[in-house]
Amino acid sequence: MSGPRAIMVDLETLASASNAAITQVAAVEFDLNTGTWNTSFNAYVSSGFGACSRAAALWWMSQPSAADFASRVA
Repeated sequence: MSGPRAIMVDLETLASASNAAITQVAAVEFDLNTGTWNTSFNAYVSSGFGACSRAAALWWMSQPSAADFASRVA
């Protein structure tokens, strides 16, 4: 990477409230000019803390990867 770099962070949560339970954290470093990425990070979180909304839980369970996701945070 030779151009200006940035880091994008993504949090997956179980609600949209500010006290939502965080279940996954991901980040990637990328070149702002080309969009190519270099370094990435991904971690599943199982803290047992934070809010879980019914709507978010139902949405997550409807996703094809729900079983895989549930096994990682259990």
